[in-house]
Amino acid sequence: MQKPVIFLVLIIILLPLVALSIDLSQYSYPKSVWQELNLIYHSDFSGELTDSSKVGYYINTSANFTRKYWSDKNRYNFYHQTSGGFNRSDPNTRSYFNQYDQVTLDHYHTMSNDWFGRFNASFQYSYDRYRYSIHPRTLSRSHYRAFSGTLGMGYGRVENATSLRKAVEIVDRLREIEFVSGDLTDAQLTDLANVIDRRDEFINKYKDPKSNVINSSLSGDSKSNLITVSGSATSVISSYLFEWYDAMGKVLIASGKFNRNALGGVGERIISEVLNESWYAREHGWAVSAGYGFDYQGYNSTKAYYDGDSSFTELTKDDRPVVIGTLEYYKPLSMKLQWNNSISFKRTGIRSTHSYGYTLSGFTELDYELARHIILSNQANLYVSKQLPPQNYIYLKSLRAVVVQGSLSSTLNIYIASKFVLTQTIRFQKIDGRKQPIYWSAVTDLGYKIL
Repeated sequence: MQKPVIFLVLIIILLPLVALSIDLSQYSYPKSVWQELNLIYHSDFSGELTDSSKVGYYINTSANFTRKYWSDKNRYNFYHQTSGGFNRSDPNTRSYFNQYDQVTLDHYHTMSNDWFGRFNASFQYSYDRYRYSIHPRTLSRSHYRAFSGTLGMGYGRVENATSLRKAVEIVDRLREIEFVSGDLTDAQLTDLANVIDRRDEFINKYKDPKSNVINSSLSGDSKSNLITVSGSATSVISSYLFEWYDAMGKVLIASGKFNRNALGGVGERIISEVLNESWYAREHGWAVSAGYGFDYQGYNSTKAYYDGDSSFTELTKDDRPVVIGTLEYYKPLSMKLQWNNSISFKRTGIRSTHSYGYTLSGFTELDYELARHIILSNQANLYVSKQLPPQNYIYLKSLRAVVVQGSLSSTLNIYIASKFVLTQTIRFQKIDGRKQPIYWSAVTDLGYKIL
């Protein structure tokens, strides 16, 4: 009995790997963009796996923006996050504010050559306010600022295939309402994805900010459908959207599998629903790079004691040269299964003492579309570091320990009405040392998609 059950489970697991109607990793377009802007409410309960009495929580709100851009000669990633919140643990209380920005720019010398130059920069600011439960009037405040910049070279290329995944979804939903019969060829799906990637081209071509009048060469009946959907005959956005959707419709009609002579209002609505839903980036390819730069860190803290008569202020600044190396690998295993991997090594040195520290970090992640609007993400992380103390504490050997940390997490993302996403994450974390406990956390996020 056990063998058939195991065999059935293997079939269910491996089915997404073989059910690949078109290979996403073969898709490439000269220019594409993927971006998201979200507002998120976050709550986290955590504790030790073997001690139920040690449970803490924290609550925060955040806004994060991610933009990825791909072209033949350039690739850049930009990420911004602002967050603030409150937490209680053991049983002290803490409130905080964090800001983090990172940008990576890769420039290829020629379109046919995979060698590139890389610029990477990041900025971080955090403010912490800590109150002790034993002495409620004892208050600690700290400010932390950090900046890192590197220049380097690399080899490889990562492409974006998200538009091809959207094209397949559009065809599937049109097939459900019998607008499409049969399967489109790989070339026809690729043509549809190319039109999706040309969004910026349609915006630039059909907007007319001076007259604010629709610039359309299409029939009056089609324009009427547009007005019904968008609600405004003079909307610049409506103009580019209609021309964009119409170009997709022409690709579908030319395939010979579309059972209508025009998209119509229903077809436009389905395309709009797919394009406005939240999609995680479907990337493929690999890249390896190395660079040299510096880290700047500034930290100051003030602690006011409960007696009200004494305080302590500490200020440290540090500027260190760094050497960094990264390896990225992305692979769509099927239409619904994406595999992402990244590993980086960072070596930090202090010239005056000829000492150094390092950080090795990496993750592997599998994202699977369980059903429409439901995505399961499983991730394993590894973090190894030998931290250097500030220069004025360089002789404190206790601050030079090696830290090893690993975690496993599983996240269920449920997209609601294309704008809201409910996320539930279970995470287990282990910090170096056999005697250290395994920590767990249960995280609930409610996000709202702006872009």
